[in-house]
Amino acid sequence: MRIKKSTFMPVVVMAIAVASGGWFLQQGVNREANVYFHVRLLEEVMDHIEGQFVEEVDAETLYQAAIDGVVDELGDPNSQFLKASDYEDVRIRTQGEYGGVGLEVIDRDGFVTVVAPIPGTPGARAGFRPGDRIVEVEGESIEGWITDQAVELLRGRPGTAVRMGVQRLGVEGIIPFEVTRAVIHVRSVPFAELIPGGVGYIPLQVFNGTTTQEVLAAMDSMSAEGMTSLILDVRDNPGGLLDEGVGLTDLFLDPGRDIVETRGRAAGQSEKFVARRPQAYPDLPVVILVKERSASAAEIFAGALQDHDRALLIGGPTFGKGSVQSLFRLSGGNVLKLTTARWFTPSGRSIQKDREDQISVQSSGVIALAGDAVERPNLADKPEYTSSGGRVLYGGGGIVPDLWVVPDTLSASEREAVRSLFG
Repeated sequence: MRIKKSTFMPVVVMAIAVASGGWFLQQGVNREANVYFHVRLLEEVMDHIEGQFVEEVDAETLYQAAIDGVVDELGDPNSQFLKASDYEDVRIRTQGEYGGVGLEVIDRDGFVTVVAPIPGTPGARAGFRPGDRIVEVEGESIEGWITDQAVELLRGRPGTAVRMGVQRLGVEGIIPFEVTRAVIHVRSVPFAELIPGGVGYIPLQVFNGTTTQEVLAAMDSMSAEGMTSLILDVRDNPGGLLDEGVGLTDLFLDPGRDIVETRGRAAGQSEKFVARRPQAYPDLPVVILVKERSASAAEIFAGALQDHDRALLIGGPTFGKGSVQSLFRLSGGNVLKLTTARWFTPSGRSIQKDREDQISVQSSGVIALAGDAVERPNLADKPEYTSSGGRVLYGGGGIVPDLWVVPDTLSASEREAVRSLFG
C-alpha cells in the first residue's frame, strides 16, 4: 500500500514537534498566556468595582470571596482556603490537641441528637441529657446538618467556650448552654467481652495512637478465656489515624497482602500499603459490624478484610470518606487544604462517596425490629469487583456489607408492642 504524503504529513509534523519538545513548549506558553489573561481580567473587574460601584466596598472581602469561589467550584467539601487564624485551629486538630464538649451525638429526624454525655466531660457537667436536640451553635441554626458538620463546629481549642441552643422533650423553647471545651480522652476500646459461645466482642470507638495495641491486648485476654471467634464493632467509628487503620488491618492479613492504596493525579500522591507481619490469630473467624457512621480508617480496615475474605461484614453501607487532604502553605500565613488523592481497597474499590450520597446514607432509616436481617437492595447499578476468593463485591463509594441488617428506629416499648402483634 502506498503512503500518501498529504494524509501522513500532519501526523509527522506533530510527532517531530512532540519528540523535540517544541509542541509542549508552545502549549506551556499558551497556557501561561491564558492564565495571565484571566488574572488581568479579574484585576480589571476589581478596579471597576472599587472605583465605580455605587457603594463603598472592601477589596479584601471581594478577593476573599473570589478565592472561596474558585475552591467551591471544585465541588469538594473537603477542599478549602484557610486564613492564617483558621489554619491554626486545623493544625491543633490535626495534631490531636483539640478540645471538645464530650457528647456522643447522632442524626435523628433531621436534628443532631445527644445519645449520651461522656462521663467526666464538660458536656456531662453542663447537664446535657440523652435525647437533647442541638438546634443552634453560636447562634446559627444547625437543623438538617449531619453529625460530622456539627462535631466539627463543636470542636476547638481547649479552654474556649461554645454556645449551644437545645430543645428538650417536655420543655418549651430553646435551652441555652455555654460549655468550655476540654481535651477529651477517648479510649479506642472502651471494653471487651467474651459472650456465650466463645465469641469475643470488641467495640472500636476511634482509630487513635493505641488502637492496634488495645485490640491485640483484648484479643489475648479473651483468647486465654476460650475465645473461638471475634466480632469487631466499628458502627460508630468515624476513623482517625491512618497508621492505626493500617496497623490494625495488618493484624489480620498475611505478609505481602495489600491493605489500601492512595491514587492521586500529582507526582508523589500515589502509595500502596502492604501487610508486613504474620497474623496473630490466623484461624480466628472474624465478623465486622458496619453502618453509615463507619468512616475513613474504619472503612479502610473493613474494606481490606472483606476484599481478602478475612472477615464477614454485617450491617449497612458505610459513610464513604475516602479522600486524602494535603495542606499547602500560601503567602501571609494562609493555607490551601486540597484533596489530592483518594483511597482504594485492594480489589480496586474507591472508598470515596459523592457528597449527596453521604448525606443520604446518614439520614436514611428503616423501621424494623432490632437485629432484623434483610435482603440486600438492588445493586445492579453498582460496579462489581472480585474478592481474593472470587466473591462479588460492590463499589460505588463506601463499603457494602455482605449481610444487611436494617437500623432500629423503634424504642424498647415499641419493639415489644410490635412483637406482641406479630408474634
